[in-house]
Amino acid sequence: MERLPTLAAELVRLRPDVIFTWTQPAAIAAKQATSMIPIVIGAVTDLVAIGVAESFARPGGNVTGMSMLGAEAEAKRLQLLKEGAPSVSRVALLVDPALSSEKDYPIAFADAARQLGVQLLRFDAQNPTDIERAMSAVRQLMSMPF
Repeated sequence: MERLPTLAAELVRLRPDVIFTWTQPAAIAAKQATSMIPIVIGAVTDLVAIGVAESFARPGGNVTGMSMLGAEAEAKRLQLLKEGAPSVSRVALLVDPALSSEKDYPIAFADAARQLGVQLLRFDAQNPTDIERAMSAVRQLMSMPF
């Protein structure tokens, strides 16, 4: 991740017709590297929140792409899960607290979970060791009666 700005600058020096990115850090690095080459972003959490687009309707500058709708969609996602599987009573949420664009997601999930009567189990993870620790905790908690 720390090499992304250098790699983006190197890519810009090659003068491609377009830059395609998929991740939030790559989108930020590309935007910082050029204001001239078009940047297409496959899908990130919120283009506006990470500062690469001015608005959803009119991203402005040299950036376009897809957003995964932002935190407001979380209540709907959880509602659809509950409708599709009505017996769901607990949901585990894996969060990378280092991603500032995702700071609202856990709040939106928690609000939706309360409204739907679902217990939300939040786990923070930033690396593979954290993820394994979280998955171990999920396995243990899911084996316990509700």
